Amino acid sequence: MPKKCSSMAASSCSALRNSRKGAAWDNATTATMTMTSMTTWDNVAVMETVADTAEDTGTVMAAARWASAAECPEQDAIQDTVSLTRESSVPANKKTMNRTKEPLDIYDDRPKEMTAYLRHNGWHFNKKLCDFAVSLMRRMNPATGKSEKIEPMTKDKVDELLAKNGVRVENNTLYDYVYVANQAKADCFKSSIADEPHLALYVKDIIDDHDAPEGMVMCMWYAKMTRAGEPVEWDEML
Repeated sequence: MPKKCSSMAASSCSALRNSRKGAAWDNATTATMTMTSMTTWDNVAVMETVADTAEDTGTVMAAARWASAAECPEQDAIQDTVSLTRESSVPANKKTMNRTKEPLDIYDDRPKEMTAYLRHNGWHFNKKLCDFAVSLMRRMNPATGKSEKIEPMTKDKVDELLAKNGVRVENNTLYDYVYVANQAKADCFKSSIADEPHLALYVKDIIDDHDAPEGMVMCMWYAKMTRAGEPVEWDEML
């Protein structure tokens, strides 16, 4: 259990509790500056108060940055306060771990044209990128034993496939589901995916995967392109 707070910490906590929620960011900033002159246990108390008065989880991060920089024994306790505050603000039906974590690739160096694409579309296929990705897809012809380009399924054809089989996709963004349908046609159709009803269900399973990270479909495609050494003319995809 933490020690009793000093008078400096007590006065800081009192000021924070008496302030309006609208000033929560200022409170977090003030707490961060005050922490530098307090004991670490006092800092825990101030952090808890900032968490109580914060209007959203982002407002406690200024104080959390102090905890990251200070190599103190009680750092974990301070960080736990931030983690609990962030977790408590997420609705119960949205608490999927991989949707709240920070992606590890956000610090990657990217071509400016790719950054422009992501700014407009996020990690999702627009029509141009989907058409490009599908144009590279091939499947093995069992009759000839040769790799052949697939006949692309357009958005209208995929919509027709889903409707005909009574399948409704809930969480699609842009052309992601069109890419998935074509990818399944190229790699799995008439094999592990026996027929069109199961193809439609596959599309739903991938797009509506409840614990998949945001933008998973395009991220997986881009990882394959990178591994294969295939360049993308990103400026042509806008």
